[in-house]
Amino acid sequence: MMSEWGATDNVRAIELDAAAADDALMGWTHWAYKQWRDPTTADDAQGLFRDDRDLRSVKRDKVRQLVRTYAQRTAGTPLAMRFDSRTGAFRFRYRPDRRITAPTQVFVSPLHYPHGYDVRVSGGRVVKRDGRLLSIRATGRKVVRIRIVDRSENRERTAGGMR
Repeated sequence: MMSEWGATDNVRAIELDAAAADDALMGWTHWAYKQWRDPTTADDAQGLFRDDRDLRSVKRDKVRQLVRTYAQRTAGTPLAMRFDSRTGAFRFRYRPDRRITAPTQVFVSPLHYPHGYDVRVSGGRVVKRDGRLLSIRATGRKVVRIRIVDRSENRERTAGGMR
């Protein structure tokens, strides 16, 4: 578990740390919601808001790194997870454990798919879409691969658009 990180406005550093946690299949908690004049900190660049009294002053680039699509529960052994905060592209692989009856659940970021999202699953199938939560069940013993992409990006590729 990675904790007390991200207390910076250096968005690239936050991106790198979050990606490192994904690579290690590690859960994390971000350190500073607001500044609150914390005496243990060196500066005021920690919080998610430019002005703690105004929730409309959110630091959007920072929040876009922190609100991510990720696997919340895995019905088996996680193998790899990757999220691209620029495109919203998400990939997750796991080896299913048939003894686990609950489905794998993936939280889908509300920030990265303004036109909706498309899901592709091999070795499994989506059994429920409940708001921002996808439930997926393995259909066999093979590795399950999940891919989520922004629907508008998928349309451009299908229509022959260049990116």
